[in-house]
Amino acid sequence: EVIDPYIKVRIRGHPDDHHEGNKGKTEPVSNNGFNPVWNTGFHFTVRFKVKDHSKSGADKDIASFICPVKNMKE
Repeated sequence: EVIDPYIKVRIRGHPDDHHEGNKGKTEPVSNNGFNPVWNTGFHFTVRFKVKDHSKSGADKDIASFICPVKNMKE
């Protein structure tokens, strides 16, 4: 049987992720509301999931891969 693969991509670490350890916040910039500058870095990981599409609606996981965004190349 030939599978019908597709990939789901998820950016981990976004506030919509709803995982407590994946939140980030900058420090307030005091008395500089017109031209604030933040020197804060955030770390994000991306999850790729390869799935097999099923007409019955029960798609199967085939593989997954998670890596930091900084390690990705075009």
